[in-house]
Amino acid sequence: MKKQLIQISASKLKKVHSILKKHEKNNTPLKVGQIKLSNFLASSVELNSNNTIEIHTKQIILQIAGEYTVIPEQLNDNVNLKDNLNYSDDEYAFLQSQLNNLIKGYKKEVSISSSEINKCKTVSDCIKLVESKIKQPQL
Repeated sequence: MKKQLIQISASKLKKVHSILKKHEKNNTPLKVGQIKLSNFLASSVELNSNNTIEIHTKQIILQIAGEYTVIPEQLNDNVNLKDNLNYSDDEYAFLQSQLNNLIKGYKKEVSISSSEINKCKTVSDCIKLVESKIKQPQL
């Protein structure tokens, strides 16, 4: 079967993501493998490869939160993941996975642990963690 590229506006993608999140909150979540469908949708959105590590990190944070209409460059570094973006344990686990994928593009042998990601309270914490992992000396 041939792969198809689907183009959708940011506002409509946000609406679909929001509907999925509400469904998952009130019902048994739909899953692709072990991943909630809302997180699978967020991971399927293509990132612009010309962006900085900071902007890539912000894009990932926003996508997981379902905030497709927010411009990553305008996301304040002090935004709290739980209080402002409604991150739960599932979102943190998915954030760990997605940030590890980002890091692997720079250093294949480096990754973020569960305890490290759980210490991230703000957008800035995530950016600093990713940057520290990428700058970490090779063993």
